[in-house]
Amino acid sequence: MKNKFWLGLMMAFALILVVGCSSSSEESSEKSSNDSEASKEDMKSDILDFYLSLANTINANDVALNTYELSEEPDKLTEEDKAAASESAKATGEALGEVKVPEGLSDYKNNLNVAIEAIQTSYSKKAEILAGDSSETMDDANESFSLGSEMINDIFDELGLSAVNLNAEVNS
Repeated sequence: MKNKFWLGLMMAFALILVVGCSSSSEESSEKSSNDSEASKEDMKSDILDFYLSLANTINANDVALNTYELSEEPDKLTEEDKAAASESAKATGEALGEVKVPEGLSDYKNNLNVAIEAIQTSYSKKAEILAGDSSETMDDANESFSLGSEMINDIFDELGLSAVNLNAEVNS
């Protein structure tokens, strides 16, 4: 009889342990899930802030370049306009070198740095082309810009965000 009592008591204790561990495991799993969702939301916010910073950096520097490239009367553009556009492209490239990827996007830091470099290369190429220091074409420079923009869009997509159009954002 005593053995049955102790056996029953041990089984009850084991059942309590199993239920307790199961509940603890579920709480831990829920907490991990909530942390993961919060982290993803933080990344979404960080990528949007990064994107706006990138677009603002470009827009603050490429005014003369945009005026030159989007001219409705390219025949009336002067050598001074071309020189100003070249300086504007050069300044934009240099400013892009100062853009930093936020800490919250460490998972995407390498890709974002490559994207920034591609966009920066685009502006450097445009500066050289307009200054007459390169035989490349504006289409070559624009391909580099598109590559960087696509890399940023891939990250937006991975985070479940709608695609952005950096070209439209900075060339208007």
